[in-house]
Amino acid sequence: GRSPGASPLSGRREVAPSGDAGAEARRDNEAVSRWRELTDAVRRFAQSTQWPWILAAVLGVISLVEAALYSNPSDRGVAMFVALGATVPLAFADRWPVPAAALITAFVFAMLANTVPTTGAAVVAEVIALCIVASRTRRLVSALFAVPFILNAMFPLGGEDTADIALLLTVVAVAALAIGDAHGLRGEAIAERDASRMQ
Repeated sequence: GRSPGASPLSGRREVAPSGDAGAEARRDNEAVSRWRELTDAVRRFAQSTQWPWILAAVLGVISLVEAALYSNPSDRGVAMFVALGATVPLAFADRWPVPAAALITAFVFAMLANTVPTTGAAVVAEVIALCIVASRTRRLVSALFAVPFILNAMFPLGGEDTADIALLLTVVAVAALAIGDAHGLRGEAIAERDASRMQ
């Protein structure tokens, strides 16, 4: 007999209706197909020749707004000029990665000197530019781009007040260079594999 107080459902296993399982499978398939569509769209955008201009324009506008909001009225013109200088060269990063990254880095360091506000859009442009440089140039060039960030982390241009952001940007810059280098190595491996298959 059943012990007192026992649940009438004890000993039974609940089985989900087959309709629920089918609906869940359909949702999973839809999620996978949407993810594939998104990644395909990102890949097409990255392979197009228009993405640097679009990205530079978007980041330039955001950086201008940031500079206008966070700068002193007396320094607003200079801050907006530096904000543009730290983002607009990204438009040429696909064709001339080293000069574009050098310009962006120079203007970012003008921000780090604590003369004008450091904008988030400028940091994003710096990361993208460094990734492109590391993926398309020799490691010596990437190392040269890392040097000023490391020196700034050791001896902050803006003094002790900017030590934290200097260290953070150094970590971000080195990570961007490492990611770009890994992407470049992967591209070389794929090219070598395709070339061996064609032989």
